[in-house]
Amino acid sequence: MTVTRRTFIRWTSLSLGALVGPWSIAGRKGYAATKDSPELEFLTPSEYRYLNKLAREVIPDEPVLSGEVDVAKNIDRFFAQTNTAPDFLIMLRFLRLIRLADPVFPLLQRISPLLAEDVISFQRTICFLGYYSDANGEADLPAEKRVVWPRLGYDGPKGEDWFPPDKEVQLDRSILKDRVQEEGA
Repeated sequence: MTVTRRTFIRWTSLSLGALVGPWSIAGRKGYAATKDSPELEFLTPSEYRYLNKLAREVIPDEPVLSGEVDVAKNIDRFFAQTNTAPDFLIMLRFLRLIRLADPVFPLLQRISPLLAEDVISFQRTICFLGYYSDANGEADLPAEKRVVWPRLGYDGPKGEDWFPPDKEVQLDRSILKDRVQEEGA
């Protein structure tokens, strides 16, 4: 595949535009539901479709393939509700670049194999964030309705009254005086 000067300039400018984009993406507006996507609070409908396509490729697990776990919707909730810190918002800028890299990925692999590995690693990271995190609200569900956590062998968070068995190693509280709040204080 030969890359013309015009194509190179076009992709370079699109990549820079995706990276720079509007300076702040923290003030994004929500998007109404369409036939292809539910109501979104943070992602655009095209980002939503791309993430779900990517999730089906990266996590070929039954809940993802059947649509029972909506990875893109989980990521939308994750960014919109709890993680609007700049570090997480930067991840969305990289998502834009990754989307632009898809059409030229075979060329990218030949030119820079390590960069291609980074692209794949980022795709996996963002998909796993939407699949394994609690963005789908499994912590609030009863154990029999949880989908992802039981597949991992994780029972979910423990209640306030739960205490580890005596055979487990316990930390010496005298070592952690600065981190342990005194009882009754």
